Amino acid sequence: MFEANFQAILAAPLRMFLMGAVGYYLVKRGIVAEFVLNTFNDLLVYLFLPCLIFHDFLTKFSFSVYENWWIFPLLGIIVSLAGFVIGEMLSFLLRNKGKKNQFLSLCAFQNSGYIPLLIAEVILKPEDASQMYMYIFLFLVGFNFLIWSLGVKLISEKGRSLVSLKDFYNPPILATLISLIIIFFGLNRFIPEIVIGSLGSFGSCTMPLAILVVGGSLAMIKIHEKRYLSDVGLAVLTKLVVFPALILAALFLLKIKSMLGLLLIIQAAAPSAVTLTVIAKYYQKDETFINQTIFYSHVLGLITFPIFLILYQGMMG
Repeated sequence: MFEANFQAILAAPLRMFLMGAVGYYLVKRGIVAEFVLNTFNDLLVYLFLPCLIFHDFLTKFSFSVYENWWIFPLLGIIVSLAGFVIGEMLSFLLRNKGKKNQFLSLCAFQNSGYIPLLIAEVILKPEDASQMYMYIFLFLVGFNFLIWSLGVKLISEKGRSLVSLKDFYNPPILATLISLIIIFFGLNRFIPEIVIGSLGSFGSCTMPLAILVVGGSLAMIKIHEKRYLSDVGLAVLTKLVVFPALILAALFLLKIKSMLGLLLIIQAAAPSAVTLTVIAKYYQKDETFINQTIFYSHVLGLITFPIFLILYQGMMG
């Protein structure tokens, strides 16, 4: 059950702001160059986050405790598709119709990993946070599959199959799947404690470095272009207010008052995914609209995030 006091909920975005501000300042002042930030990001993706996933699964997960584990990858797909549908319904308000696909991707895909993990760490008791980590890691299996298929198709504007094994070829997803296989066959019993401890040590670096990288990434975004200002406002409003409000209403109507409900409201209230910038850059698309929406959704999300957490807690009453 979700239990967090008002101060803990307010502390979560404040902690994100302080840690992200350090990354923003270091990059903006040129103390940390872009290639160094990219190296930090690679360390996160290829080392620290997979180590955190391995450690937490191998020490805290079991199929008997998490019998319905398969639901969470499915939710990772459903939440993004719901955001896509809401974006489609509101896309008629766009002034720049040529940006519809980017608008849909910004509504569908949120920062579903680092920020939810930090929120869970700050507002939950350690044992509840560990449970939420499992939910988030499993959620990311479905989410990452969709962002690297549907998300790529939307931004690249090129035809591509929505189902591809290549969508699973990234270290965090592989770490999750391999962990599940190891636990299923009981092989985790043969892994030495010193290996588990080392995985935990590396994994503990994930949270601070992740938020520093997010802050540094925001520092590289140019926000002075006025061309898409009204559309950016629409995207931010949809992502930070309309979508989480609808999810909150659904949770209330369905009477979902558990850690599952908390996962859904955290994911729904999270700002647009920074990964969308990477996709746009790779396919050489104009990143201005995407970058500005990501920037402002992260900044304004510091205000809206705790509001929806407090509303959810009040709903649980």
